[in-house]
Amino acid sequence: MDRARGLVAPVLALLFLVSPAGARAASHADPESLLTARDPMAGRLLLDADSAMAHEDYRGAAELYARVLQRVPDFGTATRRMAWAQAMAGNRPYAIEILDALMATDSSAWTRTALARVLILGPANAYPPPGDAAAANALVRDALAEEPNELWVLEVAFNVGTSSQPQDTSLMRTAVNAYL
Repeated sequence: MDRARGLVAPVLALLFLVSPAGARAASHADPESLLTARDPMAGRLLLDADSAMAHEDYRGAAELYARVLQRVPDFGTATRRMAWAQAMAGNRPYAIEILDALMATDSSAWTRTALARVLILGPANAYPPPGDAAAANALVRDALAEEPNELWVLEVAFNVGTSSQPQDTSLMRTAVNAYL
């Protein structure tokens, strides 16, 4: 099962690149440019944090995202990424707390998807607790209603479907069909 999960993202990404949704996503403004226009130093810190994440330095990434937020407190992208870094560093409860707080001011599809992603991250690669899986399912379904063709939302929706016990094949099918 873990091997199949590892293949999901690359396959979905490839399908996305050739889909109409891929063309639409390419036209969206990227958050890094928006942040750099507001605060060039914060933009540089965000790139450094993203690099730390790519190198699996989750604690370092979380610290750098926190520095971005010191400079630009309302930058939701950094908050969502910091929460994921915290979750990957083993601080899942704190990551959920961060995203719950963000939901009070930003309940966008991106924030709902980020929270769903953390909720399905069970301890030691185990399945998430049933209540968390159900909450993640509801969050990602709401996000899909708002952003039905966004790659990351679709990827997380598929992962939520595979993380449910039993698996939510209708959610998985919805995500895959959006690519086709």
